[in-house]
Amino acid sequence: MRRHGFTLVELVIVICVLGILAAVAAPKYVDMRKAAEQAAAEEIVADLSSALNLYAMNKTVTLQALMAHNPFDDLKLKPSNYAGAFDDVDLTNCPPACWAYQNGNAANNNWPIVCYRAKATLTTAFGWGGVQWLVYEIQPTTNAAGQVIGLGMVEYPPAHVW
Repeated sequence: MRRHGFTLVELVIVICVLGILAAVAAPKYVDMRKAAEQAAAEEIVADLSSALNLYAMNKTVTLQALMAHNPFDDLKLKPSNYAGAFDDVDLTNCPPACWAYQNGNAANNNWPIVCYRAKATLTTAFGWGGVQWLVYEIQPTTNAAGQVIGLGMVEYPPAHVW
């Protein structure tokens, strides 16, 4: 008489093999998610820097004054994870893995910044409200006469490290 099915030893071996595969695959999955978030964040920063440069060139050509402003307004399409512009960016209006612009409300003692609330845990980042942020100041570039000739984004210390 022949039996059908698996023995307990065979089932235990299969479960052990699956456990080992899961233990190896889980860290790789986390690393891939972190790398994807890093690439997406770097792409947005490059897009915003380009948008500020185009804004500055257009204003210079038309002899208009340059002003620090929301660079997301210069993009043709805003990123899907753009939370919006606020007087004061905080944990309630900028969820994890989202971008926001802070207007720089002097009443709140803050300045115009572009910020990203990181979802992944970074090695180094700006700590604010108990979470990690990438923070970029919108800063003017001036010539020798003190005239604003360009705008750029400068990372607020500490510089982030993924």
